[in-house]
Amino acid sequence: MVREQQRDNVLIIGQTPKVMQLVNIVKQDIAVFHVPIWERAKDLLSQQITLIVADQYALDSAGKTPSELPEAFSQVLWIFLLETHKKPVPDLAAYQNVYHVANFPWNPEDIANLMRRALEYHHLRITQQQLQDELTQLKAHALSDPTHLISDQPLAETQQGAMSYEFQKTPENIVSSEKIMTLGTMIAGIVHEINTPSGAINAAIVNMSHHLMLLMEGLHELDRQGLTGEDARHIMQLVAKMLDRLNVPQRVSPGEVRIEQRKISEILQQRDMEDSRKIAKDIARMGLGENTEDILALAQTYTLEGVLQFFINCSRVINSARDIQLSIDVLTRIIQAVKSYSYPEQEQPELADIHESIATALVLLNNKLKHHIRVEYQPGDVPPVRCYPSELSHVWINIIHNAIQAIEGEGLILIETFATPEYVGIKITDNGQGIPPDIQSKIFEINFTTKPRGEGTGLGLYIARQIVKKHQGTITVASRPGQTIFEVHLSRNLSSD
Repeated sequence: MVREQQRDNVLIIGQTPKVMQLVNIVKQDIAVFHVPIWERAKDLLSQQITLIVADQYALDSAGKTPSELPEAFSQVLWIFLLETHKKPVPDLAAYQNVYHVANFPWNPEDIANLMRRALEYHHLRITQQQLQDELTQLKAHALSDPTHLISDQPLAETQQGAMSYEFQKTPENIVSSEKIMTLGTMIAGIVHEINTPSGAINAAIVNMSHHLMLLMEGLHELDRQGLTGEDARHIMQLVAKMLDRLNVPQRVSPGEVRIEQRKISEILQQRDMEDSRKIAKDIARMGLGENTEDILALAQTYTLEGVLQFFINCSRVINSARDIQLSIDVLTRIIQAVKSYSYPEQEQPELADIHESIATALVLLNNKLKHHIRVEYQPGDVPPVRCYPSELSHVWINIIHNAIQAIEGEGLILIETFATPEYVGIKITDNGQGIPPDIQSKIFEINFTTKPRGEGTGLGLYIARQIVKKHQGTITVASRPGQTIFEVHLSRNLSSD
């Protein structure tokens, strides 16, 4: 059983009005210690502190840099609240206990939400370790009593005639614990990865609120200058054109902006306009290059600065909306992948696209992929097959994760799918260090692992083979230094009877 979590204590260091506002927000539901300066914090570090939030002034008064603190207090999660006018800090991504670095201007409500997510992340890490310990105990118990090992004959006919795993006097929780622990390992990274889109959403909301206010001010200014109904309709047509860009999945690339900027600059230079390059860049970024003459016509009645600023604020509100939309798409993909993988075992197979189970695996493993590893996915023309999708995702996760760990330096993981009249094939190739010939015949055996104690369970590839057999398929490996190929063949005629 996973043990009950201890109480979380949070330490906030700082004395600015925004820090005090943050303290007042979080103390409603979090146990908070607050001190104004670092010197006063030293006495509290003997407490069971889970998370420390420190602002720039607290760090400056202590003569500390953000990079010194995670090393000195590695068991504590950190959130840093920095100022933009300070010199750049070292890259903190290398420190696993740095949960977030917020630059000015930061919002106390946003930081409070980050603190709550940091505590959830902390709980996930503890749960993951507890699951690891419990799985180790289960394996030790199974090894001490061989009659309790999972049968090497994993397929059997049930009374209903369906194919299922067979266990000999053994708890199914060995398999369940392996899958739960794998999910726990991935979620710890996924929660950290979620910070990027959630941070983008927070920033976009702040920007949107700010520019909406400026937009209203600009509209009032145009009205004060005598904005006519006809000009108002003309402006709204241009705004509608900008809104159409929300249907475009990505922002316009910098290269496209530069090409459009040069065209607009030529028009402005012909009119001997000052700051033609800056104006051209603003119009290009808004996607209104084809409407340059319309903007200049409006500027003859109203000020060019006022007209441009109105459209710029519109553009920034629209860009913020797109950033929110894209970030939500990322979050949705992550959540859907977790739900798909953690879906309870199905009693009956379903007709599904094999590529969706591979996509689930890649989303969940995205945090594990190192920057120097490239994944190349070459899906073939593969028809839907009867299968257990969440179980197949577990197969791909084990194979791809092993490939990631086998690669040192620059690497490539190639995933290919193909079909024959009898089976659907999935081929996963990596250019890692390879599997030594003397252990290639053992890698699918239960409890066999080459990983250090505490890192490998010895069940991953064994369970992968059992799942493939459940699909009336085969899994093979061919390996040499610089190339390892796992190939899975799944029956296209899996019966649900």
